[in-house]
Amino acid sequence: MGVPIIRYPGGNFVSGYNWQDGVGPKEQRPTVLERAWNSLEPNQFGTNEFIDWCRAVGTEPLLGFNMGTGTAEQAVAYVEYCNYARDIAQQIRVIDPSLQLIACGSSAPSMDTYLVWDREVLEESFDMVDGISLHCYYGNTAPLSGNDTTRYLAMNLDMERQILEIGAVCDYVQGLYKSHSG
Repeated sequence: MGVPIIRYPGGNFVSGYNWQDGVGPKEQRPTVLERAWNSLEPNQFGTNEFIDWCRAVGTEPLLGFNMGTGTAEQAVAYVEYCNYARDIAQQIRVIDPSLQLIACGSSAPSMDTYLVWDREVLEESFDMVDGISLHCYYGNTAPLSGNDTTRYLAMNLDMERQILEIGAVCDYVQGLYKSHSG
């Protein structure tokens, strides 16, 4: 048909539509009462599907805001969702550039995800954070030291090993970033 622009959501539907219900994994989207037509809306077609459809048929999207039951903050969040990576670190630094942002690292070398978690977190956030937290819980208890006081007193060596291992992960991810940047 060659329609140059298509609106979504349209008509009366937009007056009660919450755009956040139509994003994210489809199986987690809520089914809600659609008051304009007194029907159930499963939210299986939302913003991302609409944008993909517009690209497929060669039309420009025109996104409608819900100003019936919605708020100005929701409208601004919708524009941000559609146009910008939701970069919390960048927004925080606008407010206070002196803050140090620390990613949450593994909480124990005994975890199955130890070091893998830290690597994945750093690969996703390396250029946005200033550090990664190391934490582990120590105590002279049966699960942690076997109630062995000598083992408990030597646990500082475990933390030293953890610092070295996480440092190696940081170096690895830094190497990945440098190799990708040319």
